[in-house]
Amino acid sequence: MKRFGFYIVGKKGFDCLSAFVEEFGSLYVSFVVSSRDINVKNDYFQDIKYFCEANDVFFSDRLSLNKRESSLSFAIGWRWLIHDDDNLVVFHDSILPRYRGFAPLVNALINGEKNIGVTALRADSKYDAGNIIGQNSIEVIYPKKIADAIDEITKLYIRLLLDISRKTINGESLLYIEQDHSKASFSPWRDEDDYSINWSKSAEYISRFIDAVGYPYLGAKSRINGEDILINDSIALNDVFVEDRSSHIGKIIFMTEGRPTIICGEGLIELIDVVNSKGESLIGKIPFRTRFGS
Repeated sequence: MKRFGFYIVGKKGFDCLSAFVEEFGSLYVSFVVSSRDINVKNDYFQDIKYFCEANDVFFSDRLSLNKRESSLSFAIGWRWLIHDDDNLVVFHDSILPRYRGFAPLVNALINGEKNIGVTALRADSKYDAGNIIGQNSIEVIYPKKIADAIDEITKLYIRLLLDISRKTINGESLLYIEQDHSKASFSPWRDEDDYSINWSKSAEYISRFIDAVGYPYLGAKSRINGEDILINDSIALNDVFVEDRSSHIGKIIFMTEGRPTIICGEGLIELIDVVNSKGESLIGKIPFRTRFGS
């Protein structure tokens, strides 16, 4: 009997495991390893753990790693090295060979890519450079919140996972296609500093950035009057001619029913949802003579 291992984190991992068990049954699951993730507001660690307990599936925390033999293992949403696993399929949030590395979906949305997707590939000593087993993609219509994009590509994950699993269970060979390494691009890791808004960017870019790093991530941040704030929603507006623009980037130029419009490096952006560190709305409370900064 073919059995499968799962290294999973987050909503994508949880939804994929749930779909797999619904389709094939828990007896086909050899083990599940998960981990906490401090970079998101809900890492789904407890959801995954409770699901495994309810379905009599062997579960292990990454920090006390235990696993069992499996015909094939899947890494979904996983961000850590997996050693000594020759039968590992990695799921990656991009249409490889572009956006190898970290936070590919976030970076693709920030850059305004027309399509996003997922690649299933064989694990390789160089990250995200292995042979491709399958890919799925969808068109993006902006504005696009990261939470909605995650929901959409999770469906692509599930489709690929079930297809690969079904072929393996039926004894079919998986087809591996080598990547065109000359077309590779790389998506660097992001840390807390990368949540700060760079107001010298264009309004369109900043609006996409705010949407791309929002929930379930920590959110786009800025500073006003020495206070850290979070910006959850915005809209890019038509530009006006600003005298000596470079000297006034980050300043409020208009105020509409308490919603500030900010001068960007190119264009203007109206802030629709702004909160302080306590989560309290600042709309209607921000003085007109305010400059937003990093």
